[in-house]
Amino acid sequence: TTHSPSIGTPTYRAPEVVAEEEYGFPSDMWSVGVCLLELVRGKALEVMKDKGALPLIKDCLADLPHDQPFPNLIRGLLQIDPRR
Repeated sequence: TTHSPSIGTPTYRAPEVVAEEEYGFPSDMWSVGVCLLELVRGKALEVMKDKGALPLIKDCLADLPHDQPFPNLIRGLLQIDPRR
């Protein structure tokens, strides 16, 4: 339940970690989702600031095909609300 909010690659840090809220399993699933998104895209998501990561991830998710299992899995992992 602890995490250093100032440490971590911006794209892999879940929104709740960026907001300095409780860290847990959903935060790790966010990071898995980012890894899978990078695999599908064939390249790393590169941003230098936390505020740039979420818009980039949203744009990449919008480019994924709809109604296909693997892209839907990635969308499920990259939910903004960690309770989802």
